[in-house]
Amino acid sequence: MPHIIIEYSNNLTELNVTNLIHDCHQALNGLHNVTTDRVKTRAIKLDDFLVGVHGEKGQMIHVTLRLMTGRSIEARQELAKILYDKVGAHIPQDKYPNSALTVEIVELDKTTYIA
Repeated sequence: MPHIIIEYSNNLTELNVTNLIHDCHQALNGLHNVTTDRVKTRAIKLDDFLVGVHGEKGQMIHVTLRLMTGRSIEARQELAKILYDKVGAHIPQDKYPNSALTVEIVELDKTTYIA
């Protein structure tokens, strides 16, 4: 725990997903009680999607970081920003100038999460 889930549209053909998941997996190590030995990172390619006015021609990446409750809003904002910047650096802007990148933090309830 935590989980980093990267969903990306299949038309991001220049995206090096292997490098992306490795970088994200390491990015939060040592910050706000996150240690790499507990992180679970995965990427999911989306075949069915629509992105704003670009529809199926748009590109998107959505990152969900799932964490146990207890971190301050400032800590969660910092973790989200780090992932946003890390993922953004992997998107070739010359190839995908209109790509949509979003990051979401989801807190998991300690009473119902079993690991």
